[in-house]
Amino acid sequence: MGSTTVNGQITIEPPLTNSELNVCGFVKHRGDHEFDMAFKVRIEETPEETADGTLIRRTGVALEPLKDDPYPAYDLVDHLKGFIGVYGTAPDGTARTFAGHFSCDDADSYDDPWMCKVVDGRIVKVTASVVWPEDLDSVNTKLAAVRRLLARHTTTPGAVTVETLAESTADLCRAVAKFTARFDTDEDED
Repeated sequence: MGSTTVNGQITIEPPLTNSELNVCGFVKHRGDHEFDMAFKVRIEETPEETADGTLIRRTGVALEPLKDDPYPAYDLVDHLKGFIGVYGTAPDGTARTFAGHFSCDDADSYDDPWMCKVVDGRIVKVTASVVWPEDLDSVNTKLAAVRRLLARHTTTPGAVTVETLAESTADLCRAVAKFTARFDTDEDED
């Protein structure tokens, strides 16, 4: 992987506090050297009137790409996992919620686009699969075979159904890929 174009954001709720931002390595640049992390924390500054005058409250509200231009994002997944591990709980003990994703496209390779998304409080890397129009018949045949197989087993209590398996298109595509060899040999004949 060379340079990667990274887009999107991951929101943080409740936001990082000013105290956390002061020690957070995801906020500061180190001199003139390029920032070592694959993303940065977006900071919002809100003025608050107090008896001592106007104070600026700084909070970290989201994670965003390090730059608009492509950059080496070799460790994006690991850095996001580490960030959530360290900052997953606010100083008051409240569990933080992270939501959103980063869409990534490796500019220097022919790899498919991928994304880092938050699923149940964890970072998951999802790689897109390109299906060419001439391959759609094959995919549809395998998908029909998956549905037939599942239909045969839905009478069993607690059995996997199309609805539970296919919570998302990605889940169903992974199931098709996982069982492709089985369907090619004995399930395509119905």
